[in-house]
Amino acid sequence: MRNTTRNHTFDALRTLVILLMTGSHTTRMIADESWIFWNKFVLLIEPFTAASFLFLVGSSLVLSWKRATENNAMKPRGWICKKLKRCILLWIVSLCMYFASVGLVWPDSFVLSGILATIAYSTVVFGLLMILPQRIFAIIIVTTAATVLYLFLDMFSKPIYFLTHGNSPLLPLTIFTGLGALFTLWLPSPHGNVKKSLIALCLFSIALPLLLCGPEKVFTYPLGRYKIKRQAEVLLSVSMPLGNSSATVVKTIRYYNLRPVLIPVITAMIVLFYFIITRLSHLLAGKTALKNILKKILALGRHSLDIYILHLVLLALFIGKKASITVIWQGTLLLLVILLICFAYVISREYIARKKSIDHNGSLRHAVNDFHLS
Repeated sequence: MRNTTRNHTFDALRTLVILLMTGSHTTRMIADESWIFWNKFVLLIEPFTAASFLFLVGSSLVLSWKRATENNAMKPRGWICKKLKRCILLWIVSLCMYFASVGLVWPDSFVLSGILATIAYSTVVFGLLMILPQRIFAIIIVTTAATVLYLFLDMFSKPIYFLTHGNSPLLPLTIFTGLGALFTLWLPSPHGNVKKSLIALCLFSIALPLLLCGPEKVFTYPLGRYKIKRQAEVLLSVSMPLGNSSATVVKTIRYYNLRPVLIPVITAMIVLFYFIITRLSHLLAGKTALKNILKKILALGRHSLDIYILHLVLLALFIGKKASITVIWQGTLLLLVILLICFAYVISREYIARKKSIDHNGSLRHAVNDFHLS
């Protein structure tokens, strides 16, 4: 029988990330002068948000592989084919969402249309590595090579579109996918002393740059992020009349991705959050009522890809082509309404899934088919 035991710590991390991402996207609909503390915070740590999303892609790949291959439940070929089909779907969804928001842009729309496309690329790369006999060695080589290349390009100021800059560039986010996979492969048997040493290293990696430079300098330009302008030709858009000639626009890419200096900082933050959440879950042992409430909230993380797409659709419906929100309380209200709708969606989806899983004897099957990041 298929093992469906979930890692609730990863669900909690996904929930945190999708909440931050929803907050940052909502903030972009609000005029700068109307920002309050939460708007400034979610944009400041946006590199952490995007990187964590891809880190969890790597983690989900490992967990998915372990579930699929346990007791020979699925052959490697069947598993990778399933992942490839999902990646094609993600790429198509990313292309459609980019067209709806920006238009048909060459080559952006087809090469780097957003984080969903980058998730698809990373899943293909590390999914193929997962089916190799020496998967850990292969993942280490690819992740190390990507990191060295990224450091080289940054050191010599050689930015390359698609690899180092653009709409969710491949190189930095692929590195985090590899780090997430390696961390999850290591998790089943961490020795106590090694774990303590890792926590100490994480604390040092976070504290040193923040104390020396401050969080704003670490996470923003020029230390933590790039700032590059590039021209892209809009071939077609939803607002462009049919038959109109294509227009050339200058698109300023505001990078929520990161420069190499942030890789150890953000990796340390993710790992530290993992251990903190794990510890908190142990402290909640026996507090059934509170744990049940938290499990419902973590439904946002269990369906994080759905929520990512849904909250963008809701923002488009609520805002449309209107000017930015200028009333402070309206921005906060918009975020709360979107989160409530998203929460209602995931609760309804899990309720329906449980109803469908009732077998002929009237007992619940424990297997609920969740839509994972990978």
